[in-house]
Amino acid sequence: AFILEQMMKDEGKKPEEVTVAIQGMGNAGSNMAKILSEWGFKIVAVSDSKGGILNMDGLDVEAVIKHKDETKSVIDFEGAKNVSNEDLLSMEVDVLVPSAMNCAIHKENIDNIKAKIFVELANGPICGIDEEAIAEKGIRVIPDILANAGGVVGSYFEWRNAKNNIEEDEEKEVAELKEIMLKAYKDVKETAEKYQTTLRHGAYILAAKRILDAEKERENI
Repeated sequence: AFILEQMMKDEGKKPEEVTVAIQGMGNAGSNMAKILSEWGFKIVAVSDSKGGILNMDGLDVEAVIKHKDETKSVIDFEGAKNVSNEDLLSMEVDVLVPSAMNCAIHKENIDNIKAKIFVELANGPICGIDEEAIAEKGIRVIPDILANAGGVVGSYFEWRNAKNNIEEDEEKEVAELKEIMLKAYKDVKETAEKYQTTLRHGAYILAAKRILDAEKERENI
């Protein structure tokens, strides 16, 4: 969410100008929906394993989550149209957030997808498609290695707090998380631009360099 917000700021887009579809309303997807909605992004479609819902004027995310808790699905939400998961993937939206399963986006459906930004909250939601081929379609991907690293950082905070007997300070930790994630995005973006490649390959290059630098440091000890 922090990275998507920053990307939109860099492009001069206001949150209310950005439409978002989220495939998967589990822990990751529902929290992404809540956060983006609170920031003013227009969440127009969400789905779970039973199907999805659509309202191009924007969904009341809190009400959708309450409906899902009560009925065990987002479908049949009042004021929204029921759609399939495949329909959700091919909607006319700015941002698509696959957060449910791996291989949700593949070579059989990539040509039907109209979103120009993917935020990978699931692990490996894109498969069987060359990264450059996606870029050639004008689609930018915030890759899973970067996008869902926030959860790992959150787990680190929990470990750190428990190890040092520190009481959790949510406001402070969210601010720290934002700083870490935006620095990661900046580093990955600069690496991708330097090597004229995608954010995913930029992340891989940066990760490999850090490993090699650590190995060299160990040799010097």
